Amino acid sequence: MSIISLQNLSKNFGKFEAVKNLNIEIEKGKTFGFIGHNGAGKTTTLSMISGILKPDKGKISIFGKNLYESDSNDAMEIKSKIGVVPEQPYLYGNMNVHDFLSFFADIYKIKNKEERINFVLTHVNLSGSKNKKLSEFSKGMKQRASIARVLLHNPEILILDEPMSGLDPVGIKEIRDIIIGQKKEGKTIIISSHILTEIENISDYVVVMNKGEAIQNENIEQILNSSVSEIELEIEVDAMNAQLTDGLKNFDFVKNINSSGNNLKI
Repeated sequence: MSIISLQNLSKNFGKFEAVKNLNIEIEKGKTFGFIGHNGAGKTTTLSMISGILKPDKGKISIFGKNLYESDSNDAMEIKSKIGVVPEQPYLYGNMNVHDFLSFFADIYKIKNKEERINFVLTHVNLSGSKNKKLSEFSKGMKQRASIARVLLHNPEILILDEPMSGLDPVGIKEIRDIIIGQKKEGKTIIISSHILTEIENISDYVVVMNKGEAIQNENIEQILNSSVSEIELEIEVDAMNAQLTDGLKNFDFVKNINSSGNNLKI
């Protein structure tokens, strides 16, 4: 059953078509990955689903209600069930992470506030740093603090825009483990990245975007099976010699080498 439906969704910025006629059905409890280079339309799409950016054309239905044509009460109810983690976390550096979460817990009017704060801090592996100022956090810790904030009110839908961007392998694994934990709880998760390998192990479906269009929208197995298994590189070298070509041939992943002058086709 679709929990989110995008129908003929389009968004322009002046003459630039950021998103073109997007049609996607997102099932309840599934994880959808949006893949594409910078400027492909991923963030614009996620912003429209989040209720932050109104589309120029098309329709977004969430929980069976039109997000942008519902009355204000219905729209607020829909948004209250969504948690959004932007690519650049909005944190208050002069606060420690406990006080930061306490501030938002009051906004959300969360009961048993301290219990919930301790729960999410443990879930994102920050309980040992709860009295540390956010300005002293690493990029990965800041990303986890941003995720902790959106988990406070236990939303049904999580939207994460490039959550692993710029992180080292340890940081990527920490974020991936958090997402897997939320997936096991039955959350519907939308995640974007420009690198397929970052999200292939956590996504049920992947939408490949290019120039504002969905050029592929399939389950992860179909995406991986259709991926290009071989690539050809053409490079120019300062000087061609047998030592260079023989050295390249020693790599298992190199199948063939052709040379012409100072040009190599690998």
